[in-house]
Amino acid sequence: MGSPQTFLQPRIYLAFMSAIPFPALLGLGLTLLIISGEMDLSFPAVMMISGLSFSFVSQATGSPALGFFSALATGAFAGFCNGVIVVRIGVPAIIATIGTQFFWRGAGTVLADGLAINLTQLRGTPFHFLMAGRLGGRAAHAGPLVPWPGRVFLVSPEPPYLWRRRPVHR
Repeated sequence: MGSPQTFLQPRIYLAFMSAIPFPALLGLGLTLLIISGEMDLSFPAVMMISGLSFSFVSQATGSPALGFFSALATGAFAGFCNGVIVVRIGVPAIIATIGTQFFWRGAGTVLADGLAINLTQLRGTPFHFLMAGRLGGRAAHAGPLVPWPGRVFLVSPEPPYLWRRRPVHR
């Protein structure tokens, strides 16, 4: 290994465990499509409209669990629409999913008025800790000092600085 002081420490693997599951789940689903000889290009737009559904429902009800199930239902509905277009109508999957990508992206932009939706009321809840990749209430990869070649960086455990590194001047 090129850097044993990094790759033999548990912190790097905790960081991977907090960052990799979401893209890995998408990759697993898309792998099944690729194996079957199809292609889905609408998944980023489906993720966006599902996230929008989550934010609308969780803000309206105050329940992130209902928002979560709403997001799952929205994604399942979008997938069902793609399936109907491909299987029943007979449009090639790549063409159908390009079209539904534009539809879902446009619908999401119109529904949100082109603005981001603030979910600050979820900060500090167990749902936030679960979805933000935190272990024991603390970011899995955030620590007080992170060594970097020739410098030391401070990683703040408070948002919005969680992912930014600031140099520490000694």
